[in-house]
Amino acid sequence: IALARAGRQVKSGWTLAQIASHCAHSIEMSIGGFPELRQALFRATAGRAAFAVFSARGSMSHDVTEPIAGAPAIAPDTALGAATKRLQAVIAVFEEDRGPLRPHFA
Repeated sequence: IALARAGRQVKSGWTLAQIASHCAHSIEMSIGGFPELRQALFRATAGRAAFAVFSARGSMSHDVTEPIAGAPAIAPDTALGAATKRLQAVIAVFEEDRGPLRPHFA
């Protein structure tokens, strides 16, 4: 996605700033834990199958406009500068973190 298009909505219906915020949320929760987990049976079956498909494809695709369960909503007026700075900071923390990753909610 070109930064020149940052103010416009992209295919997902979100702006680039909202997508950056969603990515930051995901990384933060990988480190600190997701607010809500799906039931263990779901994670062991459908969640595991989805991961296998994403892994085989080499990429992940999902409805990014669907909020992460229990996470704060991402404001439609999120500023690109703030969102990208947050994402960069979270990536830096992730790269330095030596703790175990938390289970994905799915």
